[in-house]
Amino acid sequence: MKFLLDANMPYSSIETFKAFAHEAIHAGDIGLGSAHDEIIMEYAARRKMILVTKDLGFGTLAVYLHIRTYGAIS
Repeated sequence: MKFLLDANMPYSSIETFKAFAHEAIHAGDIGLGSAHDEIIMEYAARRKMILVTKDLGFGTLAVYLHIRTYGAIS
């Protein structure tokens, strides 16, 4: 599985995902550290990644903007 960690997630979380043989990248590592939530969600969706965030607003965004996601973990 592929995961995109939102900027509000600690970098150390990446190692946890990798320990279970998953691919994980942090938003800050790909220039999305200060990007709007819609941009982050669309990036993850285009790359079939599950978004991991502490921001509860992503679920609302997906519904109102009709962004097809591959999942979000809050």
